[in-house]
Amino acid sequence: MLINKIDFCTLNLPSDLHRILEEEGEWESEEFLPFFINVDLVEGESEDGDLLFSFQFSPSSQEFERLNSIVSSKGFDENGYGWTEFLMNEIEKLDQDLVGDLEVDPEAETCSIVTTSRGSFEKLLFYLTKVFQELIR
Repeated sequence: MLINKIDFCTLNLPSDLHRILEEEGEWESEEFLPFFINVDLVEGESEDGDLLFSFQFSPSSQEFERLNSIVSSKGFDENGYGWTEFLMNEIEKLDQDLVGDLEVDPEAETCSIVTTSRGSFEKLLFYLTKVFQELIR
């Protein structure tokens, strides 16, 4: 996928997601490579049952060369930590309430944002689409 054609809002979760998760424990979409969208079956209670929705990518891949320079020029590191901080700052500008429903788990090589709310995940994907589209203009 070309990063400049990203629209995460087109993601269609399978209608039988709960069955898939019960059988396999997780569901992953590679539709938006180099971005990974996962849903995992986890222990605990959430508004959508025991689901964890995650958005992840590795900014060290070649596809991010141009975007890394843009993010760096805004004062953020060109790694998972920097990208996570950048994206969370941008999301907070768009929807302060959403940030409270999100958790981050960055590593040097990976940006990772998760939530247990399907509604919050759908909002996250909407805002991420806006942020990435702004970056590539």
